[in-house]
Amino acid sequence: MQLTSLSWHAHKPCILIRFQSATILVDCAVDFSSYNLFLPYVYDERSRLKNLPLPYGDDLPYLKQLNDNVFVDGVPEVHPVPLEAVCMNTVDYILVSNWHSLVALPFYTENSGFKGVVYSTEPVVQFGRLMMLELIDYHDRIVFDDDGKKWKDPSVYCTFSNAPLRNPLEWKHFYSRQTMEEALSRITTVSFNQPVYLEGNVVVTACPSGYSIGSANWVFKTEYERIGYLASSSVRSTHSRSIEWEKLHDADALILTSLGRNPEFSLEGAIIEVAQTVVDTLKRGGNVLMPVNPVGSVYDLIDVVSRSIDNAGGSILESRMYFISPVAKGALAYSNVNAEWLAEARQNAVYVPEEPFCHMGLVRNGRLKLYENIYESFCRDYKTPCVVFTGHPSLRIGDAPHLLEMWGNDSKNALVMTDPDYPLNEVYAPFEDLAIRAFYYPIETRLEFSHVNSSLLPVELKPKNLIIPEAYSMSHSSKSPTHNRIEFVVQYNSITPMRYDEPLSISLPSKKLRKRKIKINPDVIKRLELRGNHTNPEVGIASLSGYLCAYDEAYELHVSFSFLYWELD
Repeated sequence: MQLTSLSWHAHKPCILIRFQSATILVDCAVDFSSYNLFLPYVYDERSRLKNLPLPYGDDLPYLKQLNDNVFVDGVPEVHPVPLEAVCMNTVDYILVSNWHSLVALPFYTENSGFKGVVYSTEPVVQFGRLMMLELIDYHDRIVFDDDGKKWKDPSVYCTFSNAPLRNPLEWKHFYSRQTMEEALSRITTVSFNQPVYLEGNVVVTACPSGYSIGSANWVFKTEYERIGYLASSSVRSTHSRSIEWEKLHDADALILTSLGRNPEFSLEGAIIEVAQTVVDTLKRGGNVLMPVNPVGSVYDLIDVVSRSIDNAGGSILESRMYFISPVAKGALAYSNVNAEWLAEARQNAVYVPEEPFCHMGLVRNGRLKLYENIYESFCRDYKTPCVVFTGHPSLRIGDAPHLLEMWGNDSKNALVMTDPDYPLNEVYAPFEDLAIRAFYYPIETRLEFSHVNSSLLPVELKPKNLIIPEAYSMSHSSKSPTHNRIEFVVQYNSITPMRYDEPLSISLPSKKLRKRKIKINPDVIKRLELRGNHTNPEVGIASLSGYLCAYDEAYELHVSFSFLYWELD
């Protein structure tokens, strides 16, 4: 078995696995940190962001300076994994573990030569599609003349104080809705614990990962080995079906990715801080802006915020919550109809019958209002103080940048960032001069390094070989502030690190001798001449002759050609 890690981010895996007769791409990755080099797109032409100095003059008028940083005033681009080193027409299957991976799928399947099959669970397709539609809508709102590629010359962008760490020539515009639909049409949905038979006697099974509704880990079985793959997983999710470890126990190899990025923050502490900040801000008469994705942790955040307002009581009980997204209605509706994919407590609520989430009740009683955008009825209807959930957590696209500019000059207001993949110190540079109070409380539910090291690996899973991204090992050389910090290192007695874009051959410790199962054709059986065994007359003995047909890892013994010729004569 050969592995190649195609992603430079350990929490955004994209791994090519080559078995003897099947090539599988496990998860797709797209890096949104490229957004950080672009100016936020706001709707108000009078905004301070529209009148910034030009550090490179009229030759490059789309480069704007804000404090010490240079930003591109254009349509933000994303950074999918470059596919130059991968011939997608040789990839037989793609496995999509969660909605993050699904968002990246069109960059791999469309105009790439890919002709294989994509497997994912139904909720991942549903929620991933909503996320894709929101991003497409946000990009469609942005209108700019073509800014050209001149700034992508290293002689230009390397002079920025905030120069990108990756090559901007690899960045791409987001895809269209048509491209999205074409990619989604390739998907075959699977259920948890449903074996899927691939070419070459490889069987793959999706297991609940606990991270989000429908998210999966994968188990590969061949005739001799069992290989596990851990994508984003959680033992603390409150709404998705609990993680299942059984099929991952004692694997011949375990590929471990996507651990939590914020071990210095506790989930419980972050939730308490979010609740307290919301209540304190509303009591001041301020507004709270919470940039979120329309799926995932937003369901828990709405619950936390509504309960904190209820518990605080008093005048803030009149405060409204607004969920603003082009897919807001669909996101809340889908979360209520996927009962079999939910945590057991929420499944039981469905069958009582009750609603598994509180948000639909909040909508009915008017405490939670849904809007597609901020420039239609929302502008007329909204009342302050309020809490707004809207996109995008990058603070570059969507309605969040405009609201941040609109409320930014009043210190009574608060920005609360909770997405661990968009740290405040990475996305907030264009807004640092604003008076609004900005907080970062990452709601990180992915597996923690401490849990993985202390009990999960040595006590529960006990893989014979652990394969991890190099970033999780002490051998990792990096300028990252987390480099070789023990709380960001996986510790186990048998570790094989994966380096970015370097093929890795894995010799698996087989529990069996390398034997092949051979099917015997009925015509061979008919020609057997059994003779008794002198030591045991109940046992017959016969010699076999024929030719062995080997095709697609299957073996069958057929009647020999010479025997057939003799019969014809």
